[in-house]
Amino acid sequence: MKKLFFLLLCFSLSLALAGQNSWVNFTYSNHITSLARTGSTWWAGTQGGLVSYDTISHSITLYNRGNSNIPANYIKEVATDDNNDLWIATSHGLGHYDGTRFEVITPENSPLYSDNILSVKNEKGKGIWLATDTALCFYDGSNWTQYTQDDEGNPLDDLSYIYPIGPYGVIFANNNSIKLLNHNDIFQNYNYPGNWVKGIAFDPMNNLTVAGDGGFYVFTSRWDFYNSNNSALSNDDIYDLKTDWKQDLFFLHSNGFSFKTYPDVWDQQTNNHQISIFDNRWTTAIYPDSLGAIGLNEGLLTFCFSEEYEYGYASHFSYGDIVDLSRGPLKSNNVLDVTFYGDKTYVAEQGVAVWNAKNQKTGLYDQGSDAVKFPMILESDAHGRIWSSEINNNLADSPGQFAVINHGRVEELNKDSILGFPISGIDGIQWETRNISHSDTSGRLWISYWGNKYGIAYFNDTSWYTFPNMETPSDFSQFVKDNSGTLWFATEHGIYSFDETKFTSYWDTLHIDATCATRDKQGNLWFGGHDDPGYLGIQGGLIKYDGKTWTRYTVTNSALPDNDVTTIAVDTTGKIWVGTSHGGILTISDNNWQTFNRNNSPLDNNAILRIKVNPVNNDVWIINYGSGIFLYNKNGIQATDVKEETVTSKTIDILNQNYPNPFFQSTTIEYSIPNSFGKTHVTLKIYNLTGQLIEILSDADQMPGTYRYQFKRNKLKAGFYFYQLNLGNLSQKRIMIIRD
Repeated sequence: MKKLFFLLLCFSLSLALAGQNSWVNFTYSNHITSLARTGSTWWAGTQGGLVSYDTISHSITLYNRGNSNIPANYIKEVATDDNNDLWIATSHGLGHYDGTRFEVITPENSPLYSDNILSVKNEKGKGIWLATDTALCFYDGSNWTQYTQDDEGNPLDDLSYIYPIGPYGVIFANNNSIKLLNHNDIFQNYNYPGNWVKGIAFDPMNNLTVAGDGGFYVFTSRWDFYNSNNSALSNDDIYDLKTDWKQDLFFLHSNGFSFKTYPDVWDQQTNNHQISIFDNRWTTAIYPDSLGAIGLNEGLLTFCFSEEYEYGYASHFSYGDIVDLSRGPLKSNNVLDVTFYGDKTYVAEQGVAVWNAKNQKTGLYDQGSDAVKFPMILESDAHGRIWSSEINNNLADSPGQFAVINHGRVEELNKDSILGFPISGIDGIQWETRNISHSDTSGRLWISYWGNKYGIAYFNDTSWYTFPNMETPSDFSQFVKDNSGTLWFATEHGIYSFDETKFTSYWDTLHIDATCATRDKQGNLWFGGHDDPGYLGIQGGLIKYDGKTWTRYTVTNSALPDNDVTTIAVDTTGKIWVGTSHGGILTISDNNWQTFNRNNSPLDNNAILRIKVNPVNNDVWIINYGSGIFLYNKNGIQATDVKEETVTSKTIDILNQNYPNPFFQSTTIEYSIPNSFGKTHVTLKIYNLTGQLIEILSDADQMPGTYRYQFKRNKLKAGFYFYQLNLGNLSQKRIMIIRD
């Protein structure tokens, strides 16, 4: 196996427009994915960055893409080496933190074949093992060794778990087979009989334990299978398997863990036995030790572990308080939209959150309508009302909701009556001002509706006016008004103008599935489009209209980084901000075109969902594909860490957020049926954002309890999807993200 010399280089982000304080990244950092410890400090890899928690000073620090040089916000695994340096596995490279600075290791600055790091572990006295999507890798502090296939020529491209057994090598799972690789480059196949691997452990008695297939396997001279029927395992659904310093086994479940010591002594620490400890929170990670910790979907739970032998074996766990690791106002990284009114910002995440001028959360609307529980589109009008529409759902038995937050009161709008005929949902909302000022209360609220009828309607604060299907386009995402007062709509069926008398289509001229629209300070109109030339000849790109001439900019004739344009906005200085699906951001100021992506800015990825500008302070709000919110202002941004002041009470939560999220190949969805429900008919279904049914995971009568399903992406494209649970008359939804 070829040895590769590794030159560790520091990857430094260059902020072309401004200093570091010009960018702020708000992420939710309380959903833990992995744990490590150095002295008195806990390190938590989360879905929103890396968090350090000092158990002595109780100080908490969040490192994300907005304030540090970590490879990515979503941390897959963290590990410490013999020097207590920290190693961080992400889908955008390997992070290394020596206590002073972060370094990022990628194929661009190292011999690594891939920057998609799946797992990282330390082999004491030897070095660091990595599992990537293309190779099993070992770093001894100077050289890299990479294995792309085993001794039989089988590719090592589906690695899931690695377990170093110093000083011999590493045991790993590859395509659901279990193998050993020693430091003489010799492979040993254990002929694992299972179909799934959820964790690996190896003890000094040469017992190999593998979690999977609804229980766990133990190999000595043969494989034996155990589950709750023939052992004291509390839950057959094992999420992960860890060992402590004595090689005791910790089987992680979604609601706690089962603990087993040699030879066969069990202890259960789950909701069933420790209700006051876990309180029905989702257990996501564990670090077993005499001073250990458990990662939850809502914080960090530390514990002290002791064993007694005087009168027989007994284990004892003493738990501390749950530590809230969140360092910002978000409760989810899956933000979909924002809107502004006065000095307040309204954020569509898990409910409609209210932020003040210092970017502190001061309120949360999460009741009254699915439109505010699961908001997809937000818009404010000049009256101070916030209009909200939930995720689209084309099923007639569960239509999307439409609501307005009217000065603190949520009003659900009956879609069967507002237009005079039944509709299923609203997929476009925008306020039109008659004058330049957004405070003009004589404007109109426009919506795009769908169902048995499709079209556009407006509300003039007295009544709704609708256009028949044949007279108007449907599915508008944004419109803009030109200097003459004509409205220009960006729709899935092209660009349309409306002069208060008729709609005019420009499909034959442009062939664009228009996604966004704006007007610059010179009066030019700008449109962005979805790029899909294989379907009806649809062309994407960026289109400028000066009132006479249409000009299309693409990757071939301009600095536009991607032809799939998703969003567009103009800030108060006149600079145009263009977001794309895969190329990051383009800014246009006079004749200066400049791009921002994750290589030259703090952006976590190059997929931009929304860009909106706060007219009060010119903060540019960038919603970055599952990575929370980025704020940009060349004069700097004030970000204050405070707790939420007021939160409305929540209804019963029966559906958990899928984990991991975002995910690449598969994810786990969990829900609970309360005892009070009894036997209940349950459906669990997966949809895309247009409401198309993707898969039915459950459609049956079920008894009270906790249920988990694994959802595999198969051939689904990367993007946003949602899953809906119907439990009797109760229905809940959550968003999930598939990443490339």
